[in-house]
Amino acid sequence: PVASQAALAQMALAAGLYTSPVTGKKIIPNCGFWQPNKEITEEIENIKLLKNLPVVIIVFYRSFITANDLNPIKELYYSLKRIKIMPIGIFTPSLKEPKSAKWISDQLATLKPSCIINVTSFSSKNKDGLTPLDIGNTLIFQIALSTNKKKDWEREERGLSPTDMAMHVALPEIDGRIFAGVGSFKEKMTTDIQLQFNEIKHQTYKDGINSITQKVNSWINLQKK
Repeated sequence: PVASQAALAQMALAAGLYTSPVTGKKIIPNCGFWQPNKEITEEIENIKLLKNLPVVIIVFYRSFITANDLNPIKELYYSLKRIKIMPIGIFTPSLKEPKSAKWISDQLATLKPSCIINVTSFSSKNKDGLTPLDIGNTLIFQIALSTNKKKDWEREERGLSPTDMAMHVALPEIDGRIFAGVGSFKEKMTTDIQLQFNEIKHQTYKDGINSITQKVNSWINLQKK
């Protein structure tokens, strides 16, 4: 949002219109930590406090932030917090991008999460047959943010479309991921009358988020036995 406001301010100045300076960070790092309503950082805050609660890492694409398309990620984050699990969002352009992959592996080695929820698609194995998430040495749940509409999913006997099935289920299973369910579907937003435009965004599937949360919680409880 700050970058968008800054760009609009530059256009206003070019058009001869006065605008006040735009403060705040106008860029975000290639990868980093994300939490709702907090600044994006490349270092985790209050790491000592994390020892009091089980930690779950949510790994998702950086593009969800730049497109302001975070509804299901936020819902999953709050759903885990409600049951006394500490979620930590980590974003990346790709799990195959070398610098980001190393950064993620380093964070997982430090944080030692109870489990990981992967929201990125496809397989992320490198030429050595490893992925940056393997360093965590824990269970990795895979979830799908469907690219199709919920009504299409409900109507089809097969459920997810072949594209979604390949991206979010079959290829991640090559990496040993355990599919935990669908967290959202793509839907049209309300039309902006002034812009004559309606965005297509991920809309949270609450039953799916609840089911994913229950699976994660059950796994963490099993770890304690």
